[in-house]
Amino acid sequence: VLSPDSILSTAPFTDKIDYEKIKSFCAACGKCNGYCPAYDLFRREDFSPRGWLRIINQSGASQKLINEYLQFCLNCKNCADVCPAGVDIASEIINYRSQRPSILSKMAAAFADNESMLNLSLRMGRLAEPLLNSDLGKSAIRLIGGSLFGLDDSTQFPPIAARTLQERFADRLAGAGEVAFFHGCADNLLVSSVGEAVFKVFDRLGVRVSIPEQKCCGLPYEVYGHRDKLIEKARFNIDCLLKFKSVITGCASCLLRLKEYERLFDDGDEYKRKAEELSVRCYDISQYINTLVTDPGFFDLRKKYIVTYHNPCHLRAAGLHKEPEKLLARFENIEIKHPVHADRCCAQAGSYGFIHFQKAKQMFAKKKKDYENIVADYIMTSCPACQMKIRAEVGGNFKVVHPVEILADMIE
Repeated sequence: VLSPDSILSTAPFTDKIDYEKIKSFCAACGKCNGYCPAYDLFRREDFSPRGWLRIINQSGASQKLINEYLQFCLNCKNCADVCPAGVDIASEIINYRSQRPSILSKMAAAFADNESMLNLSLRMGRLAEPLLNSDLGKSAIRLIGGSLFGLDDSTQFPPIAARTLQERFADRLAGAGEVAFFHGCADNLLVSSVGEAVFKVFDRLGVRVSIPEQKCCGLPYEVYGHRDKLIEKARFNIDCLLKFKSVITGCASCLLRLKEYERLFDDGDEYKRKAEELSVRCYDISQYINTLVTDPGFFDLRKKYIVTYHNPCHLRAAGLHKEPEKLLARFENIEIKHPVHADRCCAQAGSYGFIHFQKAKQMFAKKKKDYENIVADYIMTSCPACQMKIRAEVGGNFKVVHPVEILADMIE
């Protein structure tokens, strides 16, 4: 209109259309990169959600080369949380892995599924803990783990429980009831007081909590590409948990996996309907307590608490990351200190924090500096893996707990 005699191009606009990009839901806006802990560290497009998606769909590279890039995805779900188009790149990566699971991961999955071997290894690991914590053990960790994974003297492995939660609270085992506690693997097998705190708090509130029969939620299997194992465990857990009116869990990752079981099944599959029914029954512990008419008088308010916090990525992905803060804010004896980087991924992500030990430490550095500037007694977070990482990095300055442990401490 302003320059009618000017011709910008004689070529049709269709000549250079990127048809692969058009087929993708991803608009390549790059918003995901700004929230990705891997991209924040590497500052490279091939180590970013946007880059990973294009590598999978358009690069034509070999499986070995593609996995070299994809290994740094933490499955934190930040990309899915912020994507304007709702693209879940972490799930795209998991789908890719499910088509080509590695031989090593197949061996690991088979080992984890063998309860006898797993229990034996846990007992041996517990016996080995004094050795691992000795000077000789630390030297061995540096020598072997250092060359493989970058482990060093600061490496802290979670202590293994002498007796599982189910063994310690056998009287809580039940096949049906009001509220089921899905403890997951960590709070059952590792040293943890979360389960005990759950029973103590809910007993005080007049709510009977039972331990249902359960298997791993399946997320570790899924992350390494074993979708068949995930579905097998999903079916088992769905059948067991639907016998209860409500399901609570102290693990953000377990909660997200349970609530998203429905995505595993096709329309018309009876387990899709069952999974949808289960999804609305599943609660984060703090969320469930917030639904109760809780009189603060149930608790001893004389002791003062100064608390800061970390929001687990998967609790945020479930849209529930404000629930723990909302719960503790109800008590006048609890002062909450707000960190700048509360939503930043801690970079433990299950085994990721050990396999990529030095990279995970670097990813945690901003959070570490943040916490070093906060004066508090406790760091609360609703994820066993996050607790593990935070204890290793700043545990000397704070007591790292689940919110329900603070409530349990307020019961005489």
